[in-house]
Amino acid sequence: MSNLLFLLSLISKLPLKNGNCRARMAKRREFMKTSIDRFGRLLIPKQLRDNLGLRPGIKIVITEKNHELSIKPVESEPVFKRKNGVMVFTGHLDQQNLEDAVKESREKRLNDLASF
Repeated sequence: MSNLLFLLSLISKLPLKNGNCRARMAKRREFMKTSIDRFGRLLIPKQLRDNLGLRPGIKIVITEKNHELSIKPVESEPVFKRKNGVMVFTGHLDQQNLEDAVKESREKRLNDLASF
């Protein structure tokens, strides 16, 4: 609950216009409008999420400076670590990612075979 109050206190300092908050795309210097719901949740537009690789469940850090919010993904642990001289996968792989990787690999092999 204290995290929600902290987030609300940060969001309440943002300049609002007509109940909407402006989210800026750093690379393109574009502004996108979004809104904050009654629970204090901020919707990050899909284009921004895709550009930054933000996925559901990813951990983020929110900082406030000069009445502006900065949202950055938390640096994750490397997915490969060396154990006893062998590189070992230590990342998370869910069922959907696994199925997508297998499907992509199969399609690539079929395309390679078809080109002979």
